[in-house]
Amino acid sequence: MTLIVGRDRELALLEQLRVQVARGEGVALLVSGDGGVGKTRLMSELARSATDGRWHVMVGRAYALETAIPYAPFADACESVLAAMDGNLLLRLTRGDRAVLTALAPSMGGSATAEARASGASAAEQHVRLHAGILQLFARLAERQPLLLVLENLQWADGSSIELFHFLARQLSRQRILLVGTWNETERELPGSLRTMTRSLRSLGVARDVRLEPLDAEALAALVSQRFDVDTAPGGEFITALHDATRGNPFFVEQTLDDLIARGSLRKAGGVW
Repeated sequence: MTLIVGRDRELALLEQLRVQVARGEGVALLVSGDGGVGKTRLMSELARSATDGRWHVMVGRAYALETAIPYAPFADACESVLAAMDGNLLLRLTRGDRAVLTALAPSMGGSATAEARASGASAAEQHVRLHAGILQLFARLAERQPLLLVLENLQWADGSSIELFHFLARQLSRQRILLVGTWNETERELPGSLRTMTRSLRSLGVARDVRLEPLDAEALAALVSQRFDVDTAPGGEFITALHDATRGNPFFVEQTLDDLIARGSLRKAGGVW
């Protein structure tokens, strides 16, 4: 994987948070920015470094067509990891709570409706118990190895997932858990639940905040240098024009370079671009 350019401050923060979490001080991180600015790339680097450090790593995302599915991004992150675990270990981690598995790994949990009815608990009580059970599962996992849980595209997350994210974020202070949520600020209308959640976590002081900005001209030049595998970063009018056209958005930079190559406006001749 190629190196990330122009993100030294963000990478340093992520490393700081990993050290903090490893010593038992859990944290929630909120990462926002325009579409294509590099949030997924940054999360991929975080997941890679956590995997190298022998963390449990779970990465999931919400999808625009699945906004009505309860806990969908959590299930996207957790199901494959839980499915790969030994059955006896999973039973101990969940304490046999089928509702937890139904939420986080629907293909494994089956239906918890009958058990819920038999318990006589109200819907609100079942809701609280479910959230507590999920937190306990993550906490038990983190006792063995620190846990990284990344949920991307929260602008498309269902309300249940937003509530669970908020609940978990408030409980992390003594857990070896790094909980990360990202969202796209270019969406015209962010859900009210997401806006309420972020305001609440910020006011409570239980979440760190990062807004990923576009690349400046120097970082863009380094990106172009890396893309074309040249030792000296280009400069001058080309970088200025590219930065003006893309506003430093890495995704748009890549698209523009691909288009220039496809049209023959940017080509290699005699070993030189």
